[in-house]
Amino acid sequence: MVVMEIICRATGGMKNHYILLIKGLLEQGNKVIAVSSLDLVAQEELSNSGAIVYNINSGNKKYLCYLASIIKLVRLIGKHKPKIIHCHGFKAGAIGRLAAAYTRSRTVYTIHSFTQYNKSKPTCNLISLFEKLMARWTSSYIAVSKALKQSMQELIGEGRNIKVIYNALPAIEPKTSINIRDNWSIRDDDTLLGCVARLIPSKGIDILLDAFDQIGHARLKLLIVGEGPDRTRIEKILKDKGLTDKVFLAGHVDSIAEYYKAFDIFVSPSLSEGMGIAVLEAMQQGLAIVAARTGGIPELIVHDQNGLLVEPASSSELALSIKDLIENRDKAIRLGNNARLIALRDFSVEKMIYQTLEVFEQI
Repeated sequence: MVVMEIICRATGGMKNHYILLIKGLLEQGNKVIAVSSLDLVAQEELSNSGAIVYNINSGNKKYLCYLASIIKLVRLIGKHKPKIIHCHGFKAGAIGRLAAAYTRSRTVYTIHSFTQYNKSKPTCNLISLFEKLMARWTSSYIAVSKALKQSMQELIGEGRNIKVIYNALPAIEPKTSINIRDNWSIRDDDTLLGCVARLIPSKGIDILLDAFDQIGHARLKLLIVGEGPDRTRIEKILKDKGLTDKVFLAGHVDSIAEYYKAFDIFVSPSLSEGMGIAVLEAMQQGLAIVAARTGGIPELIVHDQNGLLVEPASSSELALSIKDLIENRDKAIRLGNNARLIALRDFSVEKMIYQTLEVFEQI
């Protein structure tokens, strides 16, 4: 089967899912046309895996760039004649489905995030109208969580073919022998909280810092891994709160496994989360987890079974749950062990590839 996989600029879980899916499709004997605005390293990785790679400039907000991207896609569709055009995320879903409509191609649209989160009412109305119009040219939908499926159904109405296929992870292993705790002067008897997230408002880093400040544990440290436009503002918060010697910003890292192995407790304070790849990574590593009950997170974490859930934006509840795990080590170990078992059992790469191919074959 010839499949065209389209994505615009993406980082984190969405980017990793795209690369992982393409590699899986190739291994199953499919021909993949990978069209993206990803960085050159990612594009080279896909090319080396056997995909036919094209760059598309869809990150610019100028409408002429979107039009140019649609025209390029129409030409690529005509050249490669894919059986399925698979779009990831809202921007790719827009230009990809418009190009597919013009060429009368079959399309699958994967929803990775809440497109209306934190948008103005007029923008939400436009998104809703656009999705209702595009529904007639969308052969099938994939949502990476039940929460996202429900959100899309509210936009376009019941009855559409929306399949829930959870993201998956290959086993992540350390690429170096670096001791992260030594690097950040974190002692063996310190309790290290970890958070992996882009530094943007929707990830709730402010809430986490407020919770950390409330705990007041003498030997408690926090390491935040990830980069983003909010970094300068977060650095100012740390300075104002006097936390610069206890909370560290690691920025972007090439190998994440070393950090997960260094953490004692993983915290996800996100205010909006389509699924939560970082939470799934922490589960795979057997960490005790405290996460906000938002989006697809409750589909990964069952409260007091494989982690603790708290209300979003509640720094006091977050602080109490973190303190609970610090003071009850046996409970933390039990939750972490359960989390690892569930991650390995229910979120395998093979299952995700098989279910996606099933959707392709059905249409």
